[in-house]
Amino acid sequence: MNLFKELKNDLFSMVDDAPNIIHHSSAVVDDALNIIDHSSAVVDDALNIIDHSSAVVDDAPNIIDHGTVRDCSGTVQDFVY
Repeated sequence: MNLFKELKNDLFSMVDDAPNIIHHSSAVVDDALNIIDHSSAVVDDALNIIDHSSAVVDDAPNIIDHGTVRDCSGTVQDFVY
């Protein structure tokens, strides 16, 4: 768990409390359960495996295709259902 706490301090990411909402355009992660290292574009923690290079989230309770939902500015909006 200490390793995950250290990863929170990554210069390219910020972890907040809101669960399961990822906004990649600002490289901000609002999810207390996930640690995301945007510099390597890979998330690996006990609950989730995220490969941003392929724009797919594979997580036991959730499947997210980051390439299908975009706002009018072309920014990918990522939601976990």
